[in-house]
Amino acid sequence: MIGACSRCCPAASAGWGRGWAGERGGFFCDLDGDGAPDLALALEWGPIRIFHNENGRLVDRTVQWGLAETRGWWTSIAAGDFDGDGRMDLVAGNRGRNSFYELHQPGPWRIFYGDWNGDGTIELVEAWRNAGQWLPVHSRQWLAVGLPDVQEVFPSHMAYGKATVPDILGVRFPGGGPC
Repeated sequence: MIGACSRCCPAASAGWGRGWAGERGGFFCDLDGDGAPDLALALEWGPIRIFHNENGRLVDRTVQWGLAETRGWWTSIAAGDFDGDGRMDLVAGNRGRNSFYELHQPGPWRIFYGDWNGDGTIELVEAWRNAGQWLPVHSRQWLAVGLPDVQEVFPSHMAYGKATVPDILGVRFPGGGPC
């Protein structure tokens, strides 16, 4: 059997996967049956990456494996002989099209950010554009965690529901306030 599962181990336990931007999961496993452990990584906002073990040196073979265009919001990756053909198969988890972010499809997305309450932490406001307006993605209660004045400026959910991101951020909005 190619790539016995007993030879798989989490990549992080071997010191790999640390420092990769958005690395969400990985493992070492003999993926091609040559007896040497190869590395597979699931990257958030990137492709599934395969590093082939060539005499103890890991060489990026993502393109050769046909995975360079698999960009996604990957959350996990595992290997096993899932179809019973004696060869190692990969399975990867992706945030996919069944997420909260698929709810608002009428326009583009944007993230507005800054240390708006002066506590040294960057706050984020996710927004989507509809009918020429930037609208907040998250609820009044959610935004109030990082921007406590939201509940004062918009004392009801109804008032908040009518607000645009420039209304919410005021002078903190790029360009100086409501448009």
